[in-house]
Amino acid sequence: MSDELLGLVLAAQQAANLEASINDDERLDEFLAYANCPYIEYTRWMMDFHCEYLNFDNGQVTTTAKRFYLLLKINNQSVGVLPVVVKNFPHNSSFGSNAGPLLPPFLLPSLSRKQQRKILQKCLSFYHQLAAHLNIKQLCSQFIFTPGESETWYNLLLEQGAVPKFSQELYCDLSHSQERYLSLIRDKYRSHIRKAAKLWDVQVKLAVNDELYQQFKQLHIEVVGFKTRSDHTWQQLQDAVNANNAFCVFVFDNLGKMIGAAQFSHTQAQAVYSVGVYDRSLFDQPLSHIVHYRAIEQMKAIGLKRYHIGARCHPSEWMQPSDKESQIGHFKEGFATESLFKVTLDWPLADGKHDLRGQGER
Repeated sequence: MSDELLGLVLAAQQAANLEASINDDERLDEFLAYANCPYIEYTRWMMDFHCEYLNFDNGQVTTTAKRFYLLLKINNQSVGVLPVVVKNFPHNSSFGSNAGPLLPPFLLPSLSRKQQRKILQKCLSFYHQLAAHLNIKQLCSQFIFTPGESETWYNLLLEQGAVPKFSQELYCDLSHSQERYLSLIRDKYRSHIRKAAKLWDVQVKLAVNDELYQQFKQLHIEVVGFKTRSDHTWQQLQDAVNANNAFCVFVFDNLGKMIGAAQFSHTQAQAVYSVGVYDRSLFDQPLSHIVHYRAIEQMKAIGLKRYHIGARCHPSEWMQPSDKESQIGHFKEGFATESLFKVTLDWPLADGKHDLRGQGER
């Protein structure tokens, strides 16, 4: 982070009266482990990955994105984390969390309702102060609405004049037995999985060497037609597997050629789909079906509780997904057992709304 940008961050933190340390890597790792944070978006390696992902533009590595996070404190004790990525500083700046809109802070679940609201007010004030320093006139927050966790942040943003928009996110409850889960997925998927298991060699890898991961990377480039991410971000993904923060599922044909691959990242509780690629000449074959099924088996084997599959992307949803996005969402829905709403809230930063400290407790 440049000294000038760091100065603006510190000024916003001070103006918001927010007790926090910035980019304290050792303490962040300790806090997330202590808090049993289930959400991978707040882990250091994922924040680093997204920042580097944003810094790859049209095949060129840039430095337009800078990431930082605030380790939130009460009486010098860590109670939460607030991730932020600033892009295009100092000109035409914007900021969000990771590669998307602003996330709410992750807070220690044991905090009282009063403590939660107080620190969330200060975090929102920090966002407003930083936006003022960067001459940003509107902010956007986007998050999965989790009952019992999201209400206070949601209500604070509504108080700022935010207008909510909703979309559907798909999940797989990993507590079901495998027999029960098979009865819940789309009927035809069961036959697709059986067929794929007979056709190909499917391997789950909890560690990957350079040669194997290079095959994954090269297949991705060949199928997509160009590099979508830098060599460094590919290395970050490989490192995540070998650090037990992710695993891969590879599919090989009868000649030993890799024809499909996917990586699934996870915390101690929840997994997400990170990246995948499948030989397009086998588009009519159940490649992705067997990959997801074996991945879900692995998630259950290592004790995870939930798999966040991704967006449903109904054509009628507010973001107007493309036909391809809707088709992918339909495919994912066949593996899901439940869904939650993702809420997106935009709000203008009118004069007098940069400081929330005077609003008091409720």
